[in-house]
Amino acid sequence: MADRILLGSPLPTPLIERLRQHYSLVNSRELTSSAHATRAEEFSVLLVDGETTVSADQIAALPRLKLIAVFGVGYERVDVLAARDSGVRVTHTPDVLTDDVADLAIGLMIATARQLGGAQRFIERGDWSRGGVRS
Repeated sequence: MADRILLGSPLPTPLIERLRQHYSLVNSRELTSSAHATRAEEFSVLLVDGETTVSADQIAALPRLKLIAVFGVGYERVDVLAARDSGVRVTHTPDVLTDDVADLAIGLMIATARQLGGAQRFIERGDWSRGGVRS
């Protein structure tokens, strides 16, 4: 029986297309509960986003599960103790947003210091053409 990846949540299309080039993917939303139970033996990988909860019951329902891959920075929604007890590894994508968050923080500090929000509203109201300054 070929190993298959169970997609437990919606993920970006480019990622899904790339994975399909190398793996057999099954979307959990396309499975009825009875189909899920009868096909549970097929899945060795569960792929979810960072907003999806993975419970001990879900882990137990996938007897061949070896890996829970979280497409997100944290794994706090995965029952890692149940995964550990079942011999299932849990991965995630740490530091993927670190640079972007730092860039945004610096941008917000500059926007605040230079009052860019007020300047934007000034322009949008058309006050620049009347020569008046209002906040």
